[in-house]
Amino acid sequence: MRRKRFNIIKNTSHGIDGFLEVLKNETPFQIEVALFVGATVLIALIDISTLSKAILFFSMFPIIIAEIINSAIERTVDLVTLEFDERAKKAKDAGAAVVLVSVVFAFLIWSAVLMGEFVL
Repeated sequence: MRRKRFNIIKNTSHGIDGFLEVLKNETPFQIEVALFVGATVLIALIDISTLSKAILFFSMFPIIIAEIINSAIERTVDLVTLEFDERAKKAKDAGAAVVLVSVVFAFLIWSAVLMGEFVL
């Protein structure tokens, strides 16, 4: 059996295609990307330390990553069955939980950083 060679251009292209496909077809992802952009502008405008800005900026990436993973889980489950199945529901719920945990994570980081900068 012949092994496929690694091709960084082709592999990067697949990643970009996947990102754009999720962006085009998933409303929650569109909202999260818009919030990411808006939050990035806000971070640039507020008067806080550079380290705090970096922490806030990087804290948003888990949300984007989680939503892409959730979309992959949903598509895979839908490929297997479109009928209701308790196992399919559990898989989709687990994917949604990843997104929820990432949002809570970012919220807690933002709260801690902004309270540290402005309240303490």
